[in-house]
Amino acid sequence: MKKIIILGVHNSGSTLLAGMMHYLRINFGLAPDEGRYGLSYETHDIQRAIRDCVQFGKPIDWVGVEECKERLSFAVNDFFRKWMPLDSALKHPYLCAGLTVVDDDVLGKLTFIDCSRPLRDSINGAIRAYPRRSEHMAEYQTNLHEGKQRILDRAKGLGCTVYDWNYNDITPSNCSDVVDRLQQFLDTRAKPEYVEKAISLFDESQRHFVGRIQEQGDRR
Repeated sequence: MKKIIILGVHNSGSTLLAGMMHYLRINFGLAPDEGRYGLSYETHDIQRAIRDCVQFGKPIDWVGVEECKERLSFAVNDFFRKWMPLDSALKHPYLCAGLTVVDDDVLGKLTFIDCSRPLRDSINGAIRAYPRRSEHMAEYQTNLHEGKQRILDRAKGLGCTVYDWNYNDITPSNCSDVVDRLQQFLDTRAKPEYVEKAISLFDESQRHFVGRIQEQGDRR
């Protein structure tokens, strides 16, 4: 069974990715009969484990992250132990900081998806979404990005599989190919109607493309 970590800072396309994975038969921590995932597919276990040293929109306390080491290792292992009957995935931007301190024997068991949207786009998107947090947002997002890169370097050194997901490479014309490649990577057997639902998340009327058009206008 795959144990998948989605690594992405805020506004990196990770929620869109998680929605697609949901339709492609990947579990984010709720049993199938519970019927509803959270809108962001994020577990509160990680947030509780690291909330004393990682707070949204504020520079990261790396010393505090180190002190959270045991709680983080437990939270990651406990999540996958509970959800092993299904291929399962763990998503939260805080993982970009928290997994920097988990042991190699935890990290080495995992498969990673790198949400590699350009950092500038993610910072600008977060500032627009949370203007009251804008003062430290660039530093906070940069901290998360640096942590993510440290984790991925370690993961590659341990022989972990890393799948690249670049939100800015996706267009309305290549959505079907994007979903097909993702399903092959996940090796799931989703029914055709659910594959179509995953593709439909890219519809031009959805906020994903609307937001990108706005960003392009801002840069011009």
